[in-house]
Amino acid sequence: MRALLPPNADIGDAGEGPASVSIDQRNGQLVVTAQDEHIGTTEDPEVALGMVDAQLRALVALLAPDHIFVHAGVVAVGGRAVILPGFTFAGKTTLTRALVEAGAIYYSDEFAAIDAQGLVHPYPKPLSIRHLDGSGRSTETSPELLGARTGSDAIPVGLVAITSYRPGARLSPEPLGSGAALLALLGHTIPARTRPRQAIGTLKAALQGTTAWMSDRGEAADAARAILDSMSLRTHAQPGHVYTQDHG
Repeated sequence: MRALLPPNADIGDAGEGPASVSIDQRNGQLVVTAQDEHIGTTEDPEVALGMVDAQLRALVALLAPDHIFVHAGVVAVGGRAVILPGFTFAGKTTLTRALVEAGAIYYSDEFAAIDAQGLVHPYPKPLSIRHLDGSGRSTETSPELLGARTGSDAIPVGLVAITSYRPGARLSPEPLGSGAALLALLGHTIPARTRPRQAIGTLKAALQGTTAWMSDRGEAADAARAILDSMSLRTHAQPGHVYTQDHG
């Protein structure tokens, strides 16, 4: 259970926090509950722990008072965050892994935690690398095992890249205006319905001076190289100029 706690979590006394997740053993079955609601029943301890893991992360993302959590992979390049929003199975962990293996600094493969000033904070949970056997299971892999450096500072956003894997696709970024980028991020924002005003204000702050685009992509390594190249161009661009590069 301790291994499932969110990054930087403190262990306090039971019943101290605003939410609870638990596993109970009943008649040889493992029963998972969250907020006193039944989540699932199984005989498999690994499956039960997977349910707990998902519930813990969902509650943190929903209830964290000072941050807005966006479902996304996050890396840092040149002191600015690259946010890769996406739902499960969209390939964001694969692309995040390719980016850190290519030299980007790891922040998260699950959530962009953004404060009121629009800065992105590290949420360095282990990367959930899915098995290739079609089982849907994944292995939690420490970023250090991939040779990744992990970020420690809150940083501004440099790029929002909305991508999804399509076999044979070539990355061909289509720029997004600020309104379209805001709506795209809002669709992946966990507390968008419960705290809409805070969510919109935070996302607007994060998107100030940020580039956003969307594109299908093929292999993650190719997309990672294109993203790093584009960020390098921005880093060396002169003030007042906008540089674009077509990696198609």
